[in-house]
Amino acid sequence: LLQDSLKYQLETLLGTLGTSSIPLLNLSGIDENNDWQNAIKQLKDFRDQNLCQMIAVSDVNSSYVRTAINEAGINAVRYPCSVVNREAMTNGILDLCDRHSLALLASHPFGTSEHLSKLTHHPVLRQLAEKHDTTPLQICLSWLLLTPCVIPLSPLSSVRIDGASIDLDLNDLELFEKLQTQL
Repeated sequence: LLQDSLKYQLETLLGTLGTSSIPLLNLSGIDENNDWQNAIKQLKDFRDQNLCQMIAVSDVNSSYVRTAINEAGINAVRYPCSVVNREAMTNGILDLCDRHSLALLASHPFGTSEHLSKLTHHPVLRQLAEKHDTTPLQICLSWLLLTPCVIPLSPLSSVRIDGASIDLDLNDLELFEKLQTQL
């Protein structure tokens, strides 16, 4: 039943996009009513059939990521990661991604919407932004890009990843560490 549902969803997506393959297929979350391990195997089958080129999982813990690595050879993990949410850096997700050469797609790179204003107006970030002639949010993305295998997914079209190639020096990073204790 689950496999039929996944196949139907993929066929609908391919039809809507008018293509025979999509670059990245993401399995999101865990449904206790369905067999997650079989779902990840189904995604591997889709990749083997060239219906997708890469596989990602999101909203799962490190145990599920290990299963996805072993069962399907996934390419990426989508997980919240930001200046204000460093859980992926402490719960084993980042280590797994780094060890297995997976991309960590950092969703919510500025935290929740409540954090966005706080980050934009924080004196330390404003100081760093002024020093590098950029914005506080670009500084946040630059910091994330210093972390191996992390690819920030910016929800704001005005804050682009290609604008985050700022060279943060050691003094900047020390300020950044102090900032994190204040957030």
